Amino acid sequence: MATRVRRLARAAAIFGAIGGVVCLLSMTSAVAGAFGAVTAGSLSEMSMAGMPTTPHSTPGILVGLVRWGPEMLGASVGLIVLALGLRHQILMLPALLIGAVVYWAMYGQSRVTVMIVLTLAGFGGWAYLFYNSRMGSARNHGRPNR
Repeated sequence: MATRVRRLARAAAIFGAIGGVVCLLSMTSAVAGAFGAVTAGSLSEMSMAGMPTTPHSTPGILVGLVRWGPEMLGASVGLIVLALGLRHQILMLPALLIGAVVYWAMYGQSRVTVMIVLTLAGFGGWAYLFYNSRMGSARNHGRPNR
């Protein structure tokens, strides 16, 4: 595999993994924040009627991550599929199927436990594919399996 292609595959894998982890962390922190707000609101006996409010009083970065999460995760899945496809074209379909499961786990259903378990299982599946793609190249003395 040429050095440029190897570097491109490595960069795509790194950015894809970072994007996926950021999506997972933003979704879990948004859920934790929602639970915290409900708990604080139910425990508080104060009325918020007289308090001044601003239209943009929520934390900006978390709101942005949650709002753009589906697009970020789609891009991350695409980068990981590209990274694995550059190593071995046959791995593109399993990587895409794992990406579909991860996307569904985060945005297609509403149970937090299912989201976390399936997303971590998907990350593990991608790691397994990367490990096996590297081992296959090492067994063939650097020649790609195609």
